[in-house]
Amino acid sequence: MPLNLGDTVPDFSCDSSVGQIHYYDHVGDEHWSILCSHPSDFTPVCSTELGTLAKLLPQFERRNCKVLALSCDNAESHRKWIKDIDASGYCGKTTSTVSYPILADEERALAVKFGMLDPEEKDEKGQPLTCRAVFIVDDHKKLRATILYPATTGRNFYEILRVVDSLQLTDEYPVATPANWERGEKVCVTPSTPDEVAQVVLGDFSVVKVPSGKKYLRLSKDPGYKTPKVLKRGMVETILGTEYGAKLLPTLGRLVVAFALGGFSSSFASSKKKEKPVHTTPQTSGWKKR
Repeated sequence: MPLNLGDTVPDFSCDSSVGQIHYYDHVGDEHWSILCSHPSDFTPVCSTELGTLAKLLPQFERRNCKVLALSCDNAESHRKWIKDIDASGYCGKTTSTVSYPILADEERALAVKFGMLDPEEKDEKGQPLTCRAVFIVDDHKKLRATILYPATTGRNFYEILRVVDSLQLTDEYPVATPANWERGEKVCVTPSTPDEVAQVVLGDFSVVKVPSGKKYLRLSKDPGYKTPKVLKRGMVETILGTEYGAKLLPTLGRLVVAFALGGFSSSFASSKKKEKPVHTTPQTSGWKKR
């Protein structure tokens, strides 16, 4: 039977563009995974999709996600097709090739197991082809989201990144993400979270007034979004090296503020004072949404 949300994705082995793949071994115990099926090799829309996926691969990797593609073609067909995808320009300027594995499911065993077959799309032998499916699997091998597209509609992989961001954020905090949400935007406090808990875990939040008078629409800042200070620290450490960047950042920050306020002397003198330790709110996990 096809998998439902929350089901454990079973292990499997198959040939691929990079050789034999054992799913659990390939993904490991700490990675999420994205499994994307496509109808057929050497087709226009599929070429644009897998090229775009290669271009966005670093973004998936930053989210701790392994990427795998799949179709009913054999591994040799995949390897030949990759050369066309690389030459298409869809991989981007910084990515030269499709490096993630493309699984070969000639017998359609995986397509049947995952419910990926499209009865309307068939090959020259009359056999059904795989649809444009997306399976998002977390680090516990649980199926967290599925998206199905018709053969005529190419996927928006930025939306898939957005879904991963939402799932990972809501695993750590008692929040849910609203319509069209993007990282850094306000999130909804889950209905099951008391105001007192929300205040401690998320900080200040606002309540949207509605005619019913019910206070269910509570909005908070994105608790997982990097603040400008953190972003600035990462930039300096990248340019100057972690050790020197970390040491130099506080001094640079004081100098900028000092020049802006005209208090260079007093600000520089304050650098000798012992800085107070910064306390952060511990993250939570396993929150029930309802």
